[in-house]
Amino acid sequence: MHGSLSPRAFALPALVLVPFVVLLVAVLAVHGDPLGVDTWWAGVVGGWHAPGLTTGARLVSDLGGGVVGGLEIPAALAALVWWLRSRAAALVFVAGGVLSLAATQVVKHLVDRPRPPTAGMAGSFDSFPSGHVANAATLALLLVLLLGVRWLWPVAVVWPAVMALSRTVLGVHWLSDTVAAASLGAAAALVTVVLAARFAPRALPARPLWPRPAQADESGSWQVARASVHP
Repeated sequence: MHGSLSPRAFALPALVLVPFVVLLVAVLAVHGDPLGVDTWWAGVVGGWHAPGLTTGARLVSDLGGGVVGGLEIPAALAALVWWLRSRAAALVFVAGGVLSLAATQVVKHLVDRPRPPTAGMAGSFDSFPSGHVANAATLALLLVLLLGVRWLWPVAVVWPAVMALSRTVLGVHWLSDTVAAASLGAAAALVTVVLAARFAPRALPARPLWPRPAQADESGSWQVARASVHP
């Protein structure tokens, strides 16, 4: 019988969420206007004229949104997790993606930030945070944590960063939109794993890449969950 989750289990997700909270407060304080770092970065990427840069940015962006990035790639990755790990792990992967999407959409509607003028999307008020980057951060981190493969860690860092770069190069998001999204997406992935450790421990690797959440046993003392996993 599993004990209740310790509040300390959410310490890491809360820490990862700090950049999102800071940027959210900053954006709300200026009523959605660009921050100083946003205008600076827009000027930097606006001066890049490398051949094929825009084409490459569009390709990366297409892999992170729409039918391909929002449905086909996540479905393929979930199938991969199922094949390499288990059906339970695949369900956790899907749940994490849904949580990230829901959180992103809620924040978009609450903040109502206009897109950059360069986006060519007049009347669009869903700039903060970037759904593409949040999705990339969540799926990449979940892939690493559910498969338990250390050499995949660079993917969890590089892929969201490349997605963020593509969105700002295309001028459809401010830098703060993408950084906040990476923070929110990563936190969503970590919260999903924390909840999986409590409700579906067999979905996680036998040797996780980060400490299991502390749980309270029936005597009330705090312990670390050590559920074994069979693919």
